[in-house]
Amino acid sequence: MPINLSYVPLLTLCAPVAIAIISYYNYSLNKSLNIKNHLHAEKLKKYGELLKLISEMIVLLNQVSIIDQKKITNPDSFSELPNLADKIDEKIQEIDARIIESYLVIPDKMVSTLRNFSEFLHQPTPTIKSQDDFIEQVKQMDTKVREESEKVIEAFRLDLGTRRLNQKLLFR
Repeated sequence: MPINLSYVPLLTLCAPVAIAIISYYNYSLNKSLNIKNHLHAEKLKKYGELLKLISEMIVLLNQVSIIDQKKITNPDSFSELPNLADKIDEKIQEIDARIIESYLVIPDKMVSTLRNFSEFLHQPTPTIKSQDDFIEQVKQMDTKVREESEKVIEAFRLDLGTRRLNQKLLFR
């Protein structure tokens, strides 16, 4: 019985087409994955910069408490307050600038969260009657900034999928 090889030309025609389709599909998946990885890295960088600025602002707010404690031994320590207040304002401006720079790479939900945080930082302060009053208000602001910062950090973790990624890495 003779072997029928009439399907061979059809197979030689279909094989390259199938290979081309699979190659294109693989290329598009790799391209999407590369873009996703690059976007994730950019978000991680922007979030890291924001967290650094937030922690620097908290350090400045802590210095007010240190001045409050130093006033017992050195009443002139209050002269540092205006300079410290200016540094805090500068840090808030830097945070705003970083938030605006991040708009391109972060999702809308994070933009909203960061806008709320920025609006919180720009709340008008009540009239300050004395240095002790100023210190008390900064201490209250410090507590609120820490609470709001924790909310922002949690939003960063959700956006980056940190918990899910940690669980995946744990079970490998």
